[in-house]
Amino acid sequence: MSNESSLVILVADDEAIVRSTIGDYLTDAGHEVVEACDGAQALATIDAQDVDLALVDVRMPGIDGLTLLERVRAQAPEVAVVIVTAHGNM
Repeated sequence: MSNESSLVILVADDEAIVRSTIGDYLTDAGHEVVEACDGAQALATIDAQDVDLALVDVRMPGIDGLTLLERVRAQAPEVAVVIVTAHGNM
C-alpha cells in the first residue's frame, strides 16, 4: 500500500464494462486497481500480490463470488471482500 488513504483493490467481474467502470471510479479516487475476469484469475492475483480489498461479482462463470469468498478467506484472510451483484433477485 503506497499511503494510508490508498488501497489496492481487486475488481473481479466477468463483464469488462463493469470492471472498467468501477476501476475508473476507484482509480480517480486515488486507489490502485487490479482487475480479474473470473474467480480463478482473482485467486491468482491475490496469490501474486498484496490486495487490501476485493470487490467480487456474485455471478461469474467457473468460480462464483460466494465460492471465491470462501477461498479468499482460506488463502488470504486479511483481504476484505465485498460481494456485489446487478441482479435484484438473490
